[in-house]
Amino acid sequence: MIFLKPNKIAVVDLGSRNLKIVLLEKIKEEIWLKNYSIVSLPEKFEVGGIASFQLEDEILSQLLGWGLREAGIHERNIALILPFASSFSKIFKIPPIEPKEIKKAINFEIRKYLPGKAEDFLCQWEIFKFHDDPKENWSVFLLGFPKNFLEKYHKIINLQKLKIKEIYFENFCLPKLIDLPEWIALVDFAHLNSILSFAYKGQIKWAKTLSLTGQRLTSLYSNVLSLDFLRAENFKETFGIKLGPENQDLQKSVFSFLNNFLIEIEKEIVEFEKNYGVSVERIYFYGGNSTLKGIGEYFASFFNQRKVFLLNPFLKIKYNPELEPIIHQRGLLLASALAAGYCFLNK
Repeated sequence: MIFLKPNKIAVVDLGSRNLKIVLLEKIKEEIWLKNYSIVSLPEKFEVGGIASFQLEDEILSQLLGWGLREAGIHERNIALILPFASSFSKIFKIPPIEPKEIKKAINFEIRKYLPGKAEDFLCQWEIFKFHDDPKENWSVFLLGFPKNFLEKYHKIINLQKLKIKEIYFENFCLPKLIDLPEWIALVDFAHLNSILSFAYKGQIKWAKTLSLTGQRLTSLYSNVLSLDFLRAENFKETFGIKLGPENQDLQKSVFSFLNNFLIEIEKEIVEFEKNYGVSVERIYFYGGNSTLKGIGEYFASFFNQRKVFLLNPFLKIKYNPELEPIIHQRGLLLASALAAGYCFLNK
């Protein structure tokens, strides 16, 4: 029997602020973005803070259907992205053993670390060594997602009569778009959860959530300017962090916030380097807040001993020129979805 590799996939990334959908197609050896949709999710806005509505599954499914129709995406096979913030992650070690015994050993070991019964989690893991040393123990990076949360995603997808062909953890495929033979740090400066990851040769090896987020940055704008959250968010997206003399108090507060954010990142990188005996020279930022005006330059000036980049999710993905204006503005929001589609079409 001959099995044909899929040449097209829609990827669904249900974030805390936006629902992202991309349609990718593999044409010969090239992967093309055919279309995409970004649907803003309803939220409750307050001065100084934000509380997201707990949307019913049926409403989220309707928004998903609307996003598919808006973009003219008719593909029914999808890859689904699971949020890292709802996942469990852990690095643990196992001694050198025969390759044929590795899977069995890891599946036994993960039961020691999961915060519950193994059968209650969807698990993925990567096995690797930090150094090229045959005597070094294997390191295992474990990710687990509660199956009761997964049922919610299945319901949302099934209501639109879509078929899940693959499931990926958020950001898990991003290093595939860079694939450097060195350790790199990736920072998702997102709305509700910011994530720091370390990767080597195209694979995530370690990840954790950070304390400061885009939501908290908007709350700062809201407090200082006495604006409701929606207006503060619009102000932030319009002016970024380059503020005039009439907003000196806000400028100082924003720089203080960003310094604390970057100090936390640097501290985690230094600790990771020390604990595992590796060197991290490159940091790649992505996520919606990484596109704010002036923020890339500010990040680069802070990390003067490291190389700082805004991640380009289109290094290995092509798109039609007419998408260029929107891609330039919103491309980083699609990074996780594009990477997952890239992984799927190249598996």
